[in-house]
Amino acid sequence: MTNPRWHLVRANRLSEAARVPDPPELLEINQIPRSLGRSSEPPPEYVSNVPRPDPRGFRIALVDDDKVTLTILAGTLRRRGYRVRTFQDPEQALDVLSRDHPDVAICDMQMPGITGLELVQRLQERTKSRPFPVMILSSEGDEKILAEAYHWGVTDYLVKPVGEAELVVKLEQAAARQRSRLPEAIPRELGGYELQDEVRRGEAAVVFRAVRVLSPDTVRAVKVLRPDVAGETEPVLKLRREIDVLAACDHPSIPRLLASGLVGRLLYYVSDDVVPKTLGEHVREKGRLSPSHAARLLREIGEALKHLHSRRFLHGDITPETIGLKESGLYAIAEMGSARWLGSPPRDDEAVPAPSRYTAPELADGQRRPDPRSDLYALGICTLDSLTGRPGSAIDDPKLAQMVPPELASILVRLVARTPEARFPDGASLLAALAALPDLP
Repeated sequence: MTNPRWHLVRANRLSEAARVPDPPELLEINQIPRSLGRSSEPPPEYVSNVPRPDPRGFRIALVDDDKVTLTILAGTLRRRGYRVRTFQDPEQALDVLSRDHPDVAICDMQMPGITGLELVQRLQERTKSRPFPVMILSSEGDEKILAEAYHWGVTDYLVKPVGEAELVVKLEQAAARQRSRLPEAIPRELGGYELQDEVRRGEAAVVFRAVRVLSPDTVRAVKVLRPDVAGETEPVLKLRREIDVLAACDHPSIPRLLASGLVGRLLYYVSDDVVPKTLGEHVREKGRLSPSHAARLLREIGEALKHLHSRRFLHGDITPETIGLKESGLYAIAEMGSARWLGSPPRDDEAVPAPSRYTAPELADGQRRPDPRSDLYALGICTLDSLTGRPGSAIDDPKLAQMVPPELASILVRLVARTPEARFPDGASLLAALAALPDLP
């Protein structure tokens, strides 16, 4: 009996009718090392009669622990016009992709710690769905592994070597299938604001840069429920909770709620400032923070947390992807969907984020009630990762002592203590310690 997926298991070739040639301006792709999986045979001279989408704005996430492979593949796709983000650490990719969904993700299968298939499984658990196509790139063509991959919702399983044109066609096919499943579109105008660029696409909502129809110079952020989850209870409650928390706050490092409403089944809100980049994105693009910038991060987010706690809310999900940089340069808390009331046990209608390296130990084991010191712990871990420029940094890393002045290091040690009693008791105590710091480089 013929295997319907023979082209994925054996030579991994597309059918002749799906092939496209390499563009002349990209013939240097032949110089890619074989470790990337360049096909030994160029595709035949055939141009697909299927309309090819404009790659501009098409977002691709690449996950591979091999930096050379990432660099070459990302450069190739960027020359094609795609927007590409790369991740060497699969744990970091898990946190980012569950909060800001790409159009397609391509994951290497053989990675230390988490395999590509395990990453897909954990993404399914984090998002409770398959929100975007995921393709696996592997040197193994075992049919048992392939069957398991499709069981977990993998869109395509590509066996190396893979040619550039073949990969691009696969990307376009995955995106086309995804678009065909999309429900009603988000209106172009909401609450008197015209939606323009998409800034971020998360589990429950999409964030847009928007301008006021009657005043085009007025730029705001509009967050709207994703149409494909509009009929589900949990995403609606999450966005509703975020609106309630923002309505109770008034701080420059917390988005200021200007309006909210409902159009059809789509809940939305308008806030005062666009947060175009997360802390994680900033560090991945620009490199690690200097001690002075790390102290500013602690101060500005520490002040926001102090304000949030005074309103009796625990954020509960401080990570480099929920901290953002406003266009003004101010650090801000960009997401509030997991906030919960302080002083009360967890409720069934409250979102409980999946444990990560930023989760305080007492929250991870579920034994304690919400405590402001849990947010301070997460802020300390975020700052630690930002100072070193890599996730998973340890406070006792000898290299850290060479990067960080001892006064700042002592604050970090206290922030990331394993027990709440050893940490700063509240945001005010943290801010007082930061005020006593000398000038930092």
